[in-house]
Amino acid sequence: MSPKSTGDPRDRISDGIRVRAPAIQRAAKPHGVVGDLKIRTMAPVDGPIPEIWTMILLGNMRRVSDLAANANTVLDVGGWWCPFNLATHVLDLMPYQTRRQHDALNPEHPPRFSVETWTVHDACQKPWPYPDKFFDFSFCSHTLEDVRDPVTVCSELVRVSRAGYVETPSRAREIFSKARWFSFRSFIGRPPLIGYDHHRWYVEIAGTHLRFIPKDKQMLSRRNIITRGDLGRKMTKAESGICLFWERSFTSETVSSPTEAELKRFRDGIVDSINDPASLLQISDCSQGSIRP
Repeated sequence: MSPKSTGDPRDRISDGIRVRAPAIQRAAKPHGVVGDLKIRTMAPVDGPIPEIWTMILLGNMRRVSDLAANANTVLDVGGWWCPFNLATHVLDLMPYQTRRQHDALNPEHPPRFSVETWTVHDACQKPWPYPDKFFDFSFCSHTLEDVRDPVTVCSELVRVSRAGYVETPSRAREIFSKARWFSFRSFIGRPPLIGYDHHRWYVEIAGTHLRFIPKDKQMLSRRNIITRGDLGRKMTKAESGICLFWERSFTSETVSSPTEAELKRFRDGIVDSINDPASLLQISDCSQGSIRP
């Protein structure tokens, strides 16, 4: 447990590699794929498992795997629950002995990492225990939106790696409620979930720059969110995730919390772009560094 932890499950995990809702029970759901998304989580505690995705844009897995397979050294940041088997090294707060190897993200490949190359470390504490540009490729999927200091994690990824892949939920998915009858459920006092309420950050990618915007669920009023009724359907995976293939470097920043007016403009822009086939927003189109397929 981190020295800063208060003992609460959420605090203990938030000081580590991944933040999630408290009260999580190990193996409470069947192993493997839920729908066609993989789950990652952190520590085994009591209670229901929340939905925490390892990879939304599974269509990118072949390219990620090809890049990793051709690299001599590969780092998986936060790989405890669903390890990326083509990684030669893993950095996570949880120890190797408790890893969920039977839920590997790419079980068709034997693991390249071992207990000797598994590092127990808080990703928000720098420096990570690796030399500059030690890794040919790094994999960081559905971690940055959870951690308390994503800019530190990004800067260390760039320092220790020559190239990599980053994925998070899209900002649009973070304000989307996929349940039917949102207004009725809210009226009877059972409001559906909006996005992933355990996440700390909205994430946006422009080119090779990541912006982290603080989440405040108090600002998720009905006028600032997107419901299934607004779209007439669920969001697609392509609308639900964003990613970056990067080489040499990328940049990141945290920005101030958005105002109500900014939230409303963002929400309306997403709804308009999704509903207008002529200007459909492909939220998940991966930003590119200079890596080639």
